[in-house]
Amino acid sequence: MEKMIQMLEIEGAGIACRVNDGGFMRGRRNLVFVHGSGGDHAVWDGQFDVMEKECNMAALDLPGHGSSGGKAEEDVYHYVKWVRKAVEMLSMERPVVVGHSLGAAITLALALTCPDLLSGIVVVGGGARMPVAQMVFDGIRDNFQGFVENSPDFAVHRENREDVRDLILEGFSRATPEVFLGDFTACKGFDVEGKLGDILLPTLIVCGDKDMMMPPTYSEALHEKIERSRLEMIPQCGHFPMLEKSAAFTTLIREFLETRA
Repeated sequence: MEKMIQMLEIEGAGIACRVNDGGFMRGRRNLVFVHGSGGDHAVWDGQFDVMEKECNMAALDLPGHGSSGGKAEEDVYHYVKWVRKAVEMLSMERPVVVGHSLGAAITLALALTCPDLLSGIVVVGGGARMPVAQMVFDGIRDNFQGFVENSPDFAVHRENREDVRDLILEGFSRATPEVFLGDFTACKGFDVEGKLGDILLPTLIVCGDKDMMMPPTYSEALHEKIERSRLEMIPQCGHFPMLEKSAAFTTLIREFLETRA
C-alpha cells in the first residue's frame, strides 16, 4: 500500500508524517502516533493498514528521524514541543496520542503539560522513568552496526523475532548513532514518577509480558498511579507490541476508542 506522507514546516524543519490517503474526514476519531528511539512512522504501518478507513490518523517522524529534517533532541520535553505543534498544524481536534517507548514518555509528558489538547493517551512499553544502561551508550559509540543488528535479540520476544526482525532492522538502519544517543539520553533523563497522579485523561497502558527493555513492572506502576487507566498485558510479546502482535494491539486501540470517557 502506497503511503501518504505530509510534510509540516515547523521551526524551519520539515516534519514528515504519514496521514490518511484522501485526507481527514469529519466525524472520525483522531489518532496521533509517536515512535520510539531511533524509529520512525513505519512501526505503525500495521495499524494504518487496517484502521485508516475508520479514523483520522497521523504518524510522525520526530525531528532527525525518518524523512524529517532537523536534529534529534536530548530531552523528552523538547520533543513534546514538536509533537504539540504538529498536532496543531494538522488541525486534529483533541486526538488520542499513542506513544511507544520514547514516544510513551513524550505522550505522558504531553498529558501533563497540555491535557486540553488531547482526549486520551495510549502508553506502549513505557514508564514514569525510562532507565538506559551505560552498556547501550557504549555499544552505540563503539560498534553501532553491531548494536543495530543485535537489537531485535533483546527488544523482541524470541517467538516473534523471525517475523519482525527485518522490519525493525530496516527502521533502525535509517537512524544515525547521534539520533540514538540523543533519544536514549532523553529517556535516561525522564522522570515523572511524582506527577502521575496529575494525569486525568483516559489512559490505556499496553505492555508485552516478555518485555526485557521496559519490564511489565513499569506499566503496572503507571496503572497504579494514573487514576483513569486501564492496563493490558499482551502475552508472548516483547517491547514492540504493534509489530509483534499487531492484530491484538490494534484490537486494544479500537476498544479504547469505543469505551474511553
